[in-house]
Amino acid sequence: MNNAISKSLELTDIQRIILCKNITLSNKIKISKTLVDISPLNRDEITSYKSALQRISDKSPIRNMMAHDLFGPENDDAGSVRFLVVKASSKLDVPDEVWPAKRFYDEVMEVDALKIKMHSLCEALSKSSVVAALMYRQSTSPISAPFGIGALGLPAVPGIFGSILPDLKE
Repeated sequence: MNNAISKSLELTDIQRIILCKNITLSNKIKISKTLVDISPLNRDEITSYKSALQRISDKSPIRNMMAHDLFGPENDDAGSVRFLVVKASSKLDVPDEVWPAKRFYDEVMEVDALKIKMHSLCEALSKSSVVAALMYRQSTSPISAPFGIGALGLPAVPGIFGSILPDLKE
């Protein structure tokens, strides 16, 4: 997801590292959904990517448990998996978390499928410029027809530079 954000906003590696390190997962998902929404992708692709991003959000607690908590085989013949989950927020809690082998396999496969979908999203967004998409959307909007995107992202009113900055050509 970090790479998808970085590619679509044309960030340098250091910009990506600094920015993405300071954004929560839920905000990365909101940003990614917005970038997908304004991209030149077709409606079906947009719907598919936004759905995958929502699944990432929904699966986040499960993914975190699988990635950060200890787990191993349960003492049964079914191949179940026991997680050692420790919660220590105001009080200590060690919930009993045992999954059947099929659930563990299915969760791993879904996380992997979402990872592949994010690679696909990164490729799709890197092929299109979000800046160009914004310019296109603004140029086709009846409200903004005589305006452009100005400095600092503010609307540029035609003729204003001539009165404020006479040395600049419009």
